[in-house]
Amino acid sequence: MIPIMERKSILIVDDDPGILNSFKEILEPEGYNVDTAQTGSEALEKCKARLYNIAVIDINLPDTDGTELLPKIHGMLPKARKIILTGYPTLDNAVSSDIPSGDPTPTCQFVASRPRSVTSTNPS
Repeated sequence: MIPIMERKSILIVDDDPGILNSFKEILEPEGYNVDTAQTGSEALEKCKARLYNIAVIDINLPDTDGTELLPKIHGMLPKARKIILTGYPTLDNAVSSDIPSGDPTPTCQFVASRPRSVTSTNPS
C-alpha cells in the first residue's frame, strides 16, 4: 500500500549530488517532502513505493535518458506534475519530452538552464 501524503512530495532525479542537495536545502524548509534519485532505475523504485506531487527529471542520467524515463514516471504518477531539467537545452529535447496522452493538459514542463558563474560578495 502506498502511503497517503500529508505534505506535498517531490521527487528529484539527477546524477549530480550538488543539484540534489540544493533542491533539498531549498524545498524542505518550505515544508515539502523531498526524495532524491541519482538514476532512472532508482527513481522508478521510489515511484513504486510512494506517490509524488511533482517529479523533476534531469535529461542526462547515467542509466537512461530523462526523456525515456518521463513516460514511465507518467504511467506510474499520471496526476503528478513532471518537469524536465537540463543544462543542455535543445529544441529536440523539448519536443521529445512531450508525452502524447490524450489528456488535454500538458504532461510536462521543460526547463533548460545554462551554467552561470556566481560571485559571492561579503557586504561587510
